[in-house]
Amino acid sequence: IATDLSAAFISSVYENCPNAVHVFDHFHVVKLMNEKLDEIRRIQYHMEKDINKRKVLKGTRYLLLSNGADIFDKEYKTRLD
Repeated sequence: IATDLSAAFISSVYENCPNAVHVFDHFHVVKLMNEKLDEIRRIQYHMEKDINKRKVLKGTRYLLLSNGADIFDKEYKTRLD
């Protein structure tokens, strides 16, 4: 059974279909991952004292949240390294 991350859906699946394989939809899982990654990036930016390292972190949001294949493009690979 595939559902979103709603507590109501989760409890309903466990109550009504205890033997079912329960998976969460791709959209919500990726959304949570992106939000957490963004939070970590912000925390690191504020913790960093070196101005040059802060400049590198400041421009990475799009890069970190982009498609994996795009990260290895010539334009972004150097920045990621």
